[in-house]
Amino acid sequence: MARSDEGFFSAKDNTRLFWRSLMPEKPKAILGIVHGYGDHSGRYLHVMQALADQNLGTLALDYRGHGKADGRRADVLHWPDYLGDLELFWPRVREAAASNGNVPTFLFAHSHGALMATHWAFRRPEGLAGLLLSAPFYQLALQAPPLKQALRVLPECPPQVSLRRQPPRRPQSVAPHRPCRVPRRLRRG
Repeated sequence: MARSDEGFFSAKDNTRLFWRSLMPEKPKAILGIVHGYGDHSGRYLHVMQALADQNLGTLALDYRGHGKADGRRADVLHWPDYLGDLELFWPRVREAAASNGNVPTFLFAHSHGALMATHWAFRRPEGLAGLLLSAPFYQLALQAPPLKQALRVLPECPPQVSLRRQPPRRPQSVAPHRPCRVPRRLRRG
């Protein structure tokens, strides 16, 4: 019977991240699991069980803003924060492999998680035997409408900016204004 475990660890900025594992008695390999955008590790419990039934150990990550991890839901200020979360999760996968006879370690990642894993793998992490990618999110399948394409400048704006009409706030609750800067390559003229 496989044993399960779970817990929290801290990112470099002290965001609390969540992990869970399912380990058979003698795993042949260990897989780290990275979910997609808006998802969480709990949705992979059936996958983890199926892999454990094949003597494959798994550790799954809830990265910032997802599942049981802290952070504003599905929001991140900087892409490297995601990569940093994965960088801190990987030693846990390696430790599980080391405590089971140094079995091979792989990373299974879906959609947005696969994009993260691909980017992170270019750093050549120690002990990574391979990536298993499910529907990697490398580009949009459909052409975005012109308005959404024009909104590419929003990464320069605070993530709390809303595009919906909202009732006016009382002056004391208004945060200091931070102007959005349009990148030079997108300016007209």
